[in-house]
Amino acid sequence: MTKICPQKIIRAASITTGCATPNTIQFLESSNTANLKRIICNVPEPILLRLLVCKEEKNTEYMEECPYPEHINTDATKKVCSDSDKKLAQIYIRHENYNNIARSCIIAFIEGKYIRETDKLLEIYQNTISWLDIAQEKPYFYVLSYGEPLFGLTTNDAKKNINIKIKEKFNEYQKGDEICNIVPVERKAEPLTINCGNKFSIRAS
Repeated sequence: MTKICPQKIIRAASITTGCATPNTIQFLESSNTANLKRIICNVPEPILLRLLVCKEEKNTEYMEECPYPEHINTDATKKVCSDSDKKLAQIYIRHENYNNIARSCIIAFIEGKYIRETDKLLEIYQNTISWLDIAQEKPYFYVLSYGEPLFGLTTNDAKKNINIKIKEKFNEYQKGDEICNIVPVERKAEPLTINCGNKFSIRAS
């Protein structure tokens, strides 16, 4: 994992005047990520953040220019912009020092009207797990749904279907393990907020 580009270590929230100040990462406004503007990392310990969306944000006219130059790992031998020709999730996070209690997390964005297409989401999940080689981390899978919302059983059925199929394909998960969460992106939301207690929680509002 140390020689994969992109990467950025997000330090724990700093303590100033008695308050914890979350670290903020600027995010390119893009339809690929619901036009969110920044990532707020409210974490008590350092985390590793990989903006895998960099591949999608490459300007085809200026391929040599990285959209997230501050995330470049100069020692990388495996780069998302050149090594993967498959659709990946947009974000990967885990504690800097990984442990089995605090599982890692991958985040994918999808327009709400496509949430029923669980096979595409499963493919994204499998591609990302394989490319990063993180099956042993039993990552959570957060699907951020934007655009026109879907209500009722549609979202619940999609989540249930994804959970079942992931457990069928990956032996690392136990029967009761929670894996997939589908999170709505609120209209006019600007930040993606990452909180971390015993596990990661994600919201966009």
